[in-house]
Amino acid sequence: MNQPSSWPAERERADAGRPVPGGPLARPAGELKTLDCVYDSEQARAQGLVWEVDQPQLGRIRLPGNPVRYSRSAMSPGLPPPALGEHTGEVREGLRGRARADGS
Repeated sequence: MNQPSSWPAERERADAGRPVPGGPLARPAGELKTLDCVYDSEQARAQGLVWEVDQPQLGRIRLPGNPVRYSRSAMSPGLPPPALGEHTGEVREGLRGRARADGS
């Protein structure tokens, strides 16, 4: 079985974009970024790839925006992600209803 390379762990994030002669990266690659780096990126913000929404428990949070744009379709952030357990009752009711419909 192939084991994952330790090469990434031994380098800084920015080094991943630099080719290493004879190394495991024989082709160009980009810098590996955390979500915080992506959300703080001027480029991502300028392209509308970072949306901010209000989440009841957390306040204002950043989410990835939709990278696909259509000229005749408006884009908006939509709803924040649900809180843990927020829809549990609805899901259970749906499953119970499905079980009754199946005769279970």
